Amino acid sequence: MMAAETHEFDLAGLRLSAGEGRRLELDVPIEPLVLGSERYTAEPARVPVELSVSRMTGNGYALRLRFTAAVLGPCMRCLKEASPSVAVEAREVDRPGGGEELSSPYVKGDVPPTLVACPGRWPSPRKSSPTAALRSGAPSTRSARRR
Repeated sequence: MMAAETHEFDLAGLRLSAGEGRRLELDVPIEPLVLGSERYTAEPARVPVELSVSRMTGNGYALRLRFTAAVLGPCMRCLKEASPSVAVEAREVDRPGGGEELSSPYVKGDVPPTLVACPGRWPSPRKSSPTAALRSGAPSTRSARRR
């Protein structure tokens, strides 16, 4: 079964009670990234992602997004074509009235809350600089987490 392409996802439509969760498989388009005047694209352009959504007390949500994609573009060192694979695991928490620490830029609106795919905002690789995965000599898989 093929996952549906998604730009926005209605979290309220899951009808989760506090403590409940769902795991979904979606296809999310990733727009090109321009870094240092060089253009980088994801392969595949529509990435299959796993989205885990948990309902928190206080009408909040805990979100976890996981996917793997190749980043195609020039190596940051030698400018030869490179395509390292990047494994991303991003976690977000959004709780209305919880302040900046509990507010996710990926969730908009209070009623109904909607998860928004922000293609212009790529998570930074953990334990390395954001550009490390774009060098041809870098290891082929990286983990990323947004805190």
